[in-house]
Amino acid sequence: MKKIIQILLCSTLVAVAATSCATDLPVVPEPTRGADYSYTDLRGVDLSGASLTIANFDLSDLRGALLVGADLSRANFYGAELSGTDLSGVNFSEANLRDAVLAGANLTSTNLSGANLTGTDLSGSTLNRTIFEGAIIAGTSFRDADLRSADLKFSDLDLFGVDFTGALFGPADLRNVLLSGGTLASADLSRADLSGADLSRTNLAGADLSGTDLTGTNLNLAILDRAHLD
Repeated sequence: MKKIIQILLCSTLVAVAATSCATDLPVVPEPTRGADYSYTDLRGVDLSGASLTIANFDLSDLRGALLVGADLSRANFYGAELSGTDLSGVNFSEANLRDAVLAGANLTSTNLSGANLTGTDLSGSTLNRTIFEGAIIAGTSFRDADLRSADLKFSDLDLFGVDFTGALFGPADLRNVLLSGGTLASADLSRADLSGADLSRTNLAGADLSGTDLTGTNLNLAILDRAHLD
């Protein structure tokens, strides 16, 4: 009798545990074009390789989600939380990432062409071979981001007020870029091409400008304290 009670008790505990686990899992709609994931807890969900064009992820939490290789073109991510997430190979072309948090994310080979990055937090992110062509960049934070191998296409862009504090650029093409009033403090711009750029009133304190092409660059009222210019 005692053994029967023990078996019944164990069975009950297993059932309760299974129910609890099932309850804890987020309810996710089928990954399809135009699906609505807004305001959803998607932490740890596997959407790798999924085709989710025009899907809505506004204000959703995707930290730790598996999104490698997913097609998220023209999707909405307003205010979404993606910090620390592996976003390598993701297609974000023409996606709305306004005010989204991608701090510390891995965006290796990620396509951000034509994406809206207004107010997006990309601080500390890895941007190797990331494509930015035609992206809207305003009030974006690239603080401490690694841009050394990114396909920036920042030349001729207006990057007023963008924060590049401590960012790693390397030999980037920044010709004719408009960065007036921006922040490049402690950034590594060694061997970058800043010819014809407008860096007036830009904070370049502590920046590494060694070997940088500053031909025709406007440095009027720029802050150059402790900057390396040799």
